[in-house]
Amino acid sequence: PLSLGISGLYADDSYSRSEIGLQSARTSRISGDLGYAFNEKNSAYLHAGYETIDARQRGSEMYSSPDWKALREDEFTTAGVGFRSESIATNFDLELDYTYGKSNGATDVVATFSPGGKFPDLETELNRFKADLTYRASERLDVVFGWWWEKFDSKDWSLAGVQPATMPQVLAFGADPYNYDVNVFSVSARYYFGKRHGVESAEEAE
Repeated sequence: PLSLGISGLYADDSYSRSEIGLQSARTSRISGDLGYAFNEKNSAYLHAGYETIDARQRGSEMYSSPDWKALREDEFTTAGVGFRSESIATNFDLELDYTYGKSNGATDVVATFSPGGKFPDLETELNRFKADLTYRASERLDVVFGWWWEKFDSKDWSLAGVQPATMPQVLAFGADPYNYDVNVFSVSARYYFGKRHGVESAEEAE
């Protein structure tokens, strides 16, 4: 009744022939998932992952020779848990899923002709919950009632407070960092043209 999966990745890329642009990027990632079947009709699962990306970049402000470099460090964390039941009530199936995600990006610039320095971190956070209740109206027809809630928050210094005329001689779009809270309700139907596995007709059940 127990299933386990683990995966990992490591990549180290080098661009030694590039005078300007991306110089190197190192990626590390590990993820895992765990599932448990309580019985033939009820199960739960859990998954999580973590990833880091370290990148090095060189650029030029005025000439072809590089006069500044940037160090970028990104971190991503995800996790989720869910539950499925085909026997929550007579002719009713239930599926629940919660997902969490968080990221952080740090950028440090070292310049020859200007002070440079560390930019404010870029941050995002996601919370999402989804629920589906399926009613088996007949052997071939399902009616699905769904609810999806999602909340997303972000901090982006390059967008926050930058309106169309904030900077001289620069016309911006005035976009703000993404921040939202959404509820979605849905009703849908599924019809099976052929007999589906595991569902008996009334005559077969007798």
